Amino acid sequence: MKTKQHYFFTSCIEGDLLICAGISKILREKSKNVITTLLMPEHPRVKNKMSDYYKYFDEVILLPFCQPMRNIYRGIKTCLFLIRKLKQIVVPQNSIFLMFCIYDLSEMLIYSFMTAKRDSTIKRISISAFESGESQPNNVTILLKNTILLSFYSLLFSRKLFFVYKTRNSSAVGIHYFPTTWDIELCFGNSEKTRSEASSVLYNVPYPVLPLVSKFLEGDNDEQLIKEESFVILVDSLLPNYMDILPEFYWAQVNNLINYLENNFSYKIVLKNHPQYGHDTEKWISSKNVNYINYNISAEDIYLRYLQKIKGIFGCGTTGLITASWLGINSYHVRFLCKEGSFMERLNKFMRIGSDIVHIGNLNELRKISVRDDTVDIKRVSSQISKRWSEIVDIINRKKGGENI
Repeated sequence: MKTKQHYFFTSCIEGDLLICAGISKILREKSKNVITTLLMPEHPRVKNKMSDYYKYFDEVILLPFCQPMRNIYRGIKTCLFLIRKLKQIVVPQNSIFLMFCIYDLSEMLIYSFMTAKRDSTIKRISISAFESGESQPNNVTILLKNTILLSFYSLLFSRKLFFVYKTRNSSAVGIHYFPTTWDIELCFGNSEKTRSEASSVLYNVPYPVLPLVSKFLEGDNDEQLIKEESFVILVDSLLPNYMDILPEFYWAQVNNLINYLENNFSYKIVLKNHPQYGHDTEKWISSKNVNYINYNISAEDIYLRYLQKIKGIFGCGTTGLITASWLGINSYHVRFLCKEGSFMERLNKFMRIGSDIVHIGNLNELRKISVRDDTVDIKRVSSQISKRWSEIVDIINRKKGGENI
């Protein structure tokens, strides 16, 4: 009997989980000899929210989510609990392990577990989906207190420092860096290589999420969040803080965009705030005809459920624009929602990771909006993506490193 090929995935947020589910689906369709396992820390952004996608894996192992608590006793206790859970997992020889950049303690502990065995034959694959150079040293400033706290835990459990940064010339925080080494790094779309070390790098890897689209996502019992053809505007209540502008300015520009769309198109307007913060959206909006989607729902989940009803996505500097463009949805980077400057220049570069994103710099440039009447040919494009991924999987299975593709 032929030995089973085991694949292990790790993800902590919604978009990463969807990518893992897409890859797993392609793997299982390519070969019946594949077993896929998702190791999923129960991050608040995915806990009890993404179970519809568990069916794309052979096994889903839910793990505790660890944070760098200032209560050291509780923090260490949580980490030790996760480590005990990991030690119960059987990882066969020659398994393949895929994960994203490490941003939290749970991911660090899983990575350390997978790399600790000196006799291990595990092949480690890093996924770079949204790297535009923003995390490079010349673009960031270290946050010393956060780095000290996070590094206390990382030194304790992995003997490596865990750095926390903010974006230079802005108030945007959240860039983390933990040094890692990979056999292969997969760069999606136009994404760049990360700061981590990798023996081989594969570029222009296709976004594997479209093959997840299926009828069950628009089932009769599902609450229809988008009932008719619509434009979706992705807003972010925290963006004014990052850009050092008044919230009143930001939301006034959002209202200008809504007003233009309502006056020039017949589509419904739907607003979706960022998953980390969005409970105050409605108080800023002037139009009474706008619909709202719960900010806890991920943008990508909405795209998959209502792909053929969404006629365009609008936003400023968000990953949701990039993923929408990868799915073939008309995507518009509305720069005038914020002020121009060095941080906006980096957001413009970030948007280049996407595919055919239209940049709109001011109200007059809204005339660039040109909506295609055709819809995404899901079956044809999914087939193309699956075929390309089959080639990538073959490369991963035979590749030993030392070459870029």
